[in-house]
Amino acid sequence: MRIRSVMVGAVAGAALTLVLAGCSASPSSSDAASTHSTSATASATATPTTTAAASGDQTKVEACDIMKNAQSGFAALNDPAKQAELKADPAKAAATFQQLQGDMDAGAAQVTNTEVAGPAKAAAASVHDYFDFIQAVSKDPSKASELGDHLKTLSDAMVSLQTTCA
Repeated sequence: MRIRSVMVGAVAGAALTLVLAGCSASPSSSDAASTHSTSATASATATPTTTAAASGDQTKVEACDIMKNAQSGFAALNDPAKQAELKADPAKAAATFQQLQGDMDAGAAQVTNTEVAGPAKAAAASVHDYFDFIQAVSKDPSKASELGDHLKTLSDAMVSLQTTCA
């Protein structure tokens, strides 16, 4: 039971880290569009986002929206009821973590914008690394002392994505 608590608690900690890093607060398409529109009007030149949209390429805003949606499942892990549910059912916890990984992978795979692709892929990889670590800790609790390092790596990757999408 203690190992499950550590595992779910660590993932909830990661979810909190992601939410606090602002990953779910990337600009919406309409907010970003109005910002780009105002900027383009003020400078009378097309922004890279406007140019990309005209040529059919994925805009930065579109790419960031994809990743925002891919990360949406993390917020549910901050709910105490969800945490209790996952603590009580390790199989459901593992399935939830796999779903979150899959969501991040799918999101990163959809990103074609060159500015966002690198941070998106790094964020998805960091989620995999973190959940692999959590699974390792569930089998060998002596590795739990490395949690801080793994949380920092995950947080850094997510902050990089958020900074790119800001």
